Amino acid sequence: MDSRRWEAIQAAFDELVALHAPERSRRLEALGAADPGLREALDKLLHADADAAERLARPGPPAPGAL
Repeated sequence: MDSRRWEAIQAAFDELVALHAPERSRRLEALGAADPGLREALDKLLHADADAAERLARPGPPAPGAL
């Protein structure tokens, strides 16, 4: 992947995460219609972002000495 492609993916990802779910879906569909490869990359990034947010929301083990 060249740097221009990565910059395009990053810009689209930043745009999408700032949108509410219905808007995000519409925008993702539009981007994917024009560039299916971009859609695939964005789907992966959005999924990874959602997984990370879910993991961070879960309580972790207590800190050493907190018990």
